[in-house]
Amino acid sequence: MRGTMKRIAGAIVALALGAGAANMALARPGLYIGAGSASTTASGGFDGTTTLVDDPNTTTLMYLAGKLDAGSGLGYLVGFGFNRFLSVEYVAGSTSHKASHVVGNQKNDATADIGFAGARFNLPLGEKFELFARAGLNQTSVTMKDFSATGTGSSAANTFNPTAISTETFKGSGQSVGVGFEYYFKRLGIGFSQTAHSVDFKTVKGAGTTASIDPPLKTTLNQSLVTLTLNFKGSK
Repeated sequence: MRGTMKRIAGAIVALALGAGAANMALARPGLYIGAGSASTTASGGFDGTTTLVDDPNTTTLMYLAGKLDAGSGLGYLVGFGFNRFLSVEYVAGSTSHKASHVVGNQKNDATADIGFAGARFNLPLGEKFELFARAGLNQTSVTMKDFSATGTGSSAANTFNPTAISTETFKGSGQSVGVGFEYYFKRLGIGFSQTAHSVDFKTVKGAGTTASIDPPLKTTLNQSLVTLTLNFKGSK
């Protein structure tokens, strides 16, 4: 996914820079796209102490919910403005992290991929600046390298013996809310946003097996985006 996002981001930035030379007026209504940098922090379920197992009495699979360090990466968005006050958007961000757990001392690679669809409510402050709020739903996955294991024994009796280590992927969904601002120069916009994604992770896949998480692993992922946007429709 990271390679695809880099290509998308590169294409969007090239389009935006090319459009910057055109002498067209500011507009939010109509189609717009954007790309830029993303940074993500996590709190809640990924605390570095949580261990999930299929059955603690006859353990065959163990999953470690590692603590995610702050990470960075790329983000992009596509939206459609009905007017200067209301838009619908899809916003995505993919960030790279390091993850750690009380079981073991090493830090492993991890990624967080967040896709968010919802409404954007704009408050124009003059012709070139606006504040906005976002609200909607997210689909999220977090992948941690070498944090799941197959083995024998019992975690309840502290006799679990790992025999193979593998990468795991948590998947979940939830609600998202955020705020931000954007400054416009002709058809270009430069913006910053902060969005809190509340996620219930309900499945985890590792060692070729997908397990349900009950109750869900509740986590909040806070993602900041700095974006360059291009508006395709120009109007006064």
